[in-house]
Amino acid sequence: MKTHPSQDSLLKHALGTLEGDEGRRVSRHLGVCAACRRKVAQLEGEIAVLAGVRPELEIAPPPLPRKAAPVVTSWLRVAAMLAVGFLMGLFAGRLLQERPVEVVQQYLVPQPPSLPADMPVSCEPIDLALRGR
Repeated sequence: MKTHPSQDSLLKHALGTLEGDEGRRVSRHLGVCAACRRKVAQLEGEIAVLAGVRPELEIAPPPLPRKAAPVVTSWLRVAAMLAVGFLMGLFAGRLLQERPVEVVQQYLVPQPPSLPADMPVSCEPIDLALRGR
C-alpha cells in the first residue's frame, strides 16, 4: 500500500469490523508500517478503556405521553357547552328584545263629499295668499 489507510479504516480494524479486500490490505500494511501499528495499538487501548466505563447513573427513558384524563375532557366539554349556551342566549335575547314603539297622533280627515258626475268642475288655480291690508 503506497499510502497509509484512513483513520476510519484503522478504527474499524481495531474494532474488528473491517472485512473483505480492504481488511486484507490494512492487515498487510500494518505488517510493514510501524506508525500505523502504533495508531492501531493506541486505538485498541482507548477502546479497552471505554469498554470498561460504566455509567454511574442510569437514565430512565422519558414517560410516554398519555391520553388526556377523562376528567379534563369532561370539564372541557362542560365549558364548551356553557359557552355555546351563553352565546345562544345572547343572540335570542337580542332577537326578542322589545323595540321602542313611536306613537304618532293622527287626525281623521273627513272624506270630501262625492260630486255628481254631471256637475261642472273648475280646474283654475285659486290664490289663497293673504294680502297685506
